[in-house]
Amino acid sequence: MIIGKVHPAAGHYGISIESQPNVRYRCPCCHHPTLETRGHFEICELCNWEDDGQDDPYADEVWGGPNYLYSLTQARHNFTDHLNQYDTDDPYCDDDNDATRGAKRRLMAIFDAIENNTDEEVREALWHDALNAEKALRVERNKRFGDRAWFDARGQQWLAYRERKQPGYLARREKSIAIWRARHPRKGDS
Repeated sequence: MIIGKVHPAAGHYGISIESQPNVRYRCPCCHHPTLETRGHFEICELCNWEDDGQDDPYADEVWGGPNYLYSLTQARHNFTDHLNQYDTDDPYCDDDNDATRGAKRRLMAIFDAIENNTDEEVREALWHDALNAEKALRVERNKRFGDRAWFDARGQQWLAYRERKQPGYLARREKSIAIWRARHPRKGDS
């Protein structure tokens, strides 16, 4: 497996690179080789940045979309600070408990070893370790998803966070839901 190079002269609409066998690209946020494509909305295992093609030339811009309120610069700062692209008061940041952060640090150490080693056999073994560490991180992160109470609390946190960041959000959301329900009645509704 190799780390692909991204041409620095990407267009205004961002970088877009298709998947290639045995090639990984660096995440624009955490700079670790976690992505199989660039600009195809793949989510980084380490920092949770959803790669919409944004990179250095537009790092200070908030593009909205999948990374909604975050510029790439802010997400990078957050990752450096606490291993997640989100602010610490953002409910999405809540995924990272001690076990998840430990799994992230192990994966980052393997990526650093890959970078610092020139022996191809050792690098290949390290890539195997990295793939296993990614699986372990996914398992650790997914442990909470079976807990319905955690999901419900998380949803309420997210709504409160959005209302703080975008006043009036809840009212607009309720209005949108009411319009949708009026247009799409369920069986038995009059």
